[in-house]
This record gives sequence, structure tokens and C-alpha cells, in this order.
Amino acid sequence: AEYMGEMKPIRSVVAVNGRVRVQTPVTTKQFLSHAPHGAYTVARTVRMSRILEWEAHLDRLMKSMSGLAKKRDAVWNVSEKTFNAKVIDTTRTALTTFSAQFGFDCERRIAILTSDIAEDGVTPLTDSFTVLTCVEPLPLRPSPPVKVFITSLPKHNFELKSTEWIEQRKSIEVLKPADADDIVVMDARGDVIEGSQSNFYAVHNGSLVTASENILDGTIRKIALSECARTGIRVELSPPNFRDIFQWEGAFISSTSRLMLPINELSWIDTNGKIQSRTFETISPLTRSIDDLVSAAVVTYSTEVVTPNSE
Repeated sequence: AEYMGEMKPIRSVVAVNGRVRVQTPVTTKQFLSHAPHGAYTVARTVRMSRILEWEAHLDRLMKSMSGLAKKRDAVWNVSEKTFNAKVIDTTRTALTTFSAQFGFDCERRIAILTSDIAEDGVTPLTDSFTVLTCVEPLPLRPSPPVKVFITSLPKHNFELKSTEWIEQRKSIEVLKPADADDIVVMDARGDVIEGSQSNFYAVHNGSLVTASENILDGTIRKIALSECARTGIRVELSPPNFRDIFQWEGAFISSTSRLMLPINELSWIDTNGKIQSRTFETISPLTRSIDDLVSAAVVTYSTEVVTPNSE
């Protein structure tokens, strides 16, 4: 399992509306699977007291809540100030409680869900909302060889990060081979769009190539694009196409725990039902450079949310 292994106890804390909720420990994945319908985001700490792209996570939640309200012909009446204060308070409570219970031996993964359903999971709210935050240890970055599986998927709006996507993602993840780090989806045109838990990129003709529409604009993706712009690395904001896979010089998936993770092998099932693959025998200099740029930049793009450990 990605989390900590079946034999190790789960270390996690859940807070709801600024208060710790006493419950059986759950992973962030379990937490989101059983949470009420709403908007969610998954963040990570940097140096344990800072949250990477914190303002972007708050903005994503606010926009997703507004978008979900619009889908059901409702109006989201909560102000940004009120919304942010409640999310910050609940997240800070979960983080400080986690540190008090489990110490400072690891970075944290933080799943935050906001919903217009009350704490009981049933009662609708009109001019208020519920915040739930789950904190657990951040998994270690996968070691090479990193393998990613490509499959096709009907059209989906990735931009609204809601719990509906968690349910739809389950049907994709069952297709993932046991040794794959993620599964990425391709549309009918062969455009490789998005991973089930990550953004996807190809390195092609000296450029970083990644989709710009119908995707979730992940925090690591934003940092990667910013650092490429800062250092003069060319970026092509259009989806890499599968027909060019053997011309790619490299490929990445990115997420909060993986950062920009170079891929060693891409595999797929061809029209004859046979497994095919594209292997990157070595990591190209440009691929390595982008990986190093983002890894070095995460502190710059993080915000202090709790008091740092004084030890």
C-alpha cells in the first residue's frame, strides 16, 4: 500500500471545524472516500511547519465550492475571509495535534475537504459550511524505476476537484498494474491529459509539454511552469500526444508527495490486447534539470502555518 504498509499502525489526526475529532485513525485516502460531498485539496508540508502553495490551495477550495454551487443552480454566499479563516483554523488544529501526538520525524500530507453539508453528513447548510482536515505522514518519494500506465477515459472535467472525481477515479485505478506508480488518461485523439493522482508532462523537442485545459492545475505543476519561465526552459501548453511517445526525451508525473518525478517506463495495452512499453534508459539532462529546479524551489513557494518545532 502507498501509505505505510499493512503491518504498521496508521498515524493520523482529523479535525472538524477547528476541533479534533476522536475516531479510528484513517489514511487521507480513506478519509476522502468516506467524506461528505464537497470540494477537496491535498497539500504537503515543507520543513513540517510550512504548507506548499498554501494560498493556491485556499483559492482552489473556494473556487470549487462556488463551482459546485453553480452546478446545482445555487449561490455560494460565504465570503473569502470567512472561508479562509475557518479552513486555516481547522488545518492548524490538525497539524499541531499531529505534532503533539507523533513528533517531528516526517513531513505531513494534508487532505482538506469543505462541504455545504453539516458535521452529521446529512443536513444541508445554506449560509455556512463544514471543514474537515486529515493529517498523516507524507509518503516517501518513489524510487526508480518509476512506471506509469496509460489508458483511455471518457471526457471528464478535472478542473473541479470534487469528491465525485474520487469515485470516478476508482474505476481507473483498478486498471493500474501492481508495479505502476500511477495511471494516466488519454482521450480519443491520443492526447495524454492527466494522471489519476498527478499531472503529466512529456519532454519533447527541448520543451516541457503539458496540457492546459480540462486538467486540475496542481500546485507542483504551477511551480514547475514558474521555474521554467524563470530559467528560460521552453514550455508548450498543449497535451502531449501518444503518437509522439517514441520521440519524447523524457516524461514526468507530478504531485504533492512526488514533486516532479521522472518516469522510467510508460506502458499501455495496444489494439491487439498486448502490453507495450516505452522505456527511458537514462534520464535526459533537461529532465534532470527540471526535477532539480522544482525540488530546490519548494521552500520559496511555501507559507508558514504553524510555529516551527523549536527542538
